[in-house]
Amino acid sequence: MKKFAISDIHGCYNTFIALLSKVNFTKNDQLFLLGDYINRGPKSKEVVDYIMTLQQDGYNIVGLKGNHEEMIFD
Repeated sequence: MKKFAISDIHGCYNTFIALLSKVNFTKNDQLFLLGDYINRGPKSKEVVDYIMTLQQDGYNIVGLKGNHEEMIFD
């Protein structure tokens, strides 16, 4: 099992997808997302939707809320 940590995706969907592909992320791995999935980049919704799809498909993802997500909730 490989373990990965990614932070500050900031809506950069294409870059996020490319990174997961480059490291060959599989269901046997564990991914820690350290917040700030949204804001700044052009595809925040797509990033969040993709993370949720991966989780629903059985990928091992631990997600933390960053300050940009916190601003939305406030």
